[in-house]
Amino acid sequence: MKIKMCLVFILISVFAAGLGAQSRINGDTFELFGNDADVFMDPNDYGTVEFDQFFSYLQYDADIQDRYNSNITGPGSVYGGNRPAGMGNDILSAGYAGRFGSLYIGATFQGNLYEKAWMPGTGSASVTHDLFSVLVGTESIGGITLTAGYSGTEQNPSGGPSVSAGGLIFGGGWGKNFTLSNGLVLKPEVNFLYTKVDITGIAQEIEDAINNIPGGGGGTPSLDYIIGLDAEADLELPYSGSARPSISAGYSFGYAKVDGVDMSGTSHGISGSYNRTYDLTDRFSAGFGFGLDIILVLINADVGGGVTMKGTVWDISPFGRAGFSYQFNSPFSVHAGIQLSHGIYNGFSFKAGGQSISNNSVGPFDVLTRAGGSFQPTENLAVDFSYFNAAYDSNLGMITLAVRFKK
Repeated sequence: MKIKMCLVFILISVFAAGLGAQSRINGDTFELFGNDADVFMDPNDYGTVEFDQFFSYLQYDADIQDRYNSNITGPGSVYGGNRPAGMGNDILSAGYAGRFGSLYIGATFQGNLYEKAWMPGTGSASVTHDLFSVLVGTESIGGITLTAGYSGTEQNPSGGPSVSAGGLIFGGGWGKNFTLSNGLVLKPEVNFLYTKVDITGIAQEIEDAINNIPGGGGGTPSLDYIIGLDAEADLELPYSGSARPSISAGYSFGYAKVDGVDMSGTSHGISGSYNRTYDLTDRFSAGFGFGLDIILVLINADVGGGVTMKGTVWDISPFGRAGFSYQFNSPFSVHAGIQLSHGIYNGFSFKAGGQSISNNSVGPFDVLTRAGGSFQPTENLAVDFSYFNAAYDSNLGMITLAVRFKK
């Protein structure tokens, strides 16, 4: 497991580490099981992908909850009142990997292509969010990723001019595995991000933090830019059989400017996990896992007037998971998983200009369930599908269909 450490308000690794896909069985069983789709764009583990000529991947995520839930009514909706005001979250992902001598090259695209929402009596709005990533790897250097994309919005109010906003996203990273003594494997990874687009909601996060200080903040936040650097190391511990114990540690630094407010921060964290799977029969496999995440974030912001805001955010969360996979006496297989997590201790503390605000609490007890399956008529072709339960998952009503093909 990789903790993917980053600032609470800067999700560096999501965009800079390469847009590697996650297989449905890996996502649905919470990392207990997986296949080549999980690692073909991983700068550390891309070498474990098995193919003779190439590997390809295509996935479509349809947000059924957003598409069909009715929270807007009226004749103005071209969907007959069944389209929410929020944007859809349909996502298309495509990937390809091949070896050219000793050189490994992988590439992915991930984006919504184009999403549009109609709002009765007020017009329409659209959002575009598309990202491209390339991985180049050699045995001596490791894997190097470069990511570029565009994120933008356009509002078309009824009877008024259109308003557009957006910008480029650029990032990259490096990773390599080092086999140590006694079977230990060290997996360091470094990522960076630069963008002028509020892709992570940092502008609103900063505005909310400043507004918590008496006399601070106010107005609509706007982002000037984000610069971030993320470093992490994953240590796989030796163990016989199908157990996978690991320890991860990470450090991130970020700098941003929002509404003229200069803000910087560092994030420190450590995570430990233990996953184990069992092949109970030649068709049925099951597994379990547990672990603990600890995160500490330190924040500094110049809020103007010679006043500096200092903040600390912390979170300690244990988790447990279980899952299974069953292969029918046919090309069909099914899988499912459940994960329980609990923020046993989390909180924050902000101080500025002699004023302060703080909070300590016990976080929520979250239960996530997922299920899916696969149809694999040949050794080289597979079609995967899954559904994220809207009752338990933040990906409300998400249906996913993916195709894997290698030669």
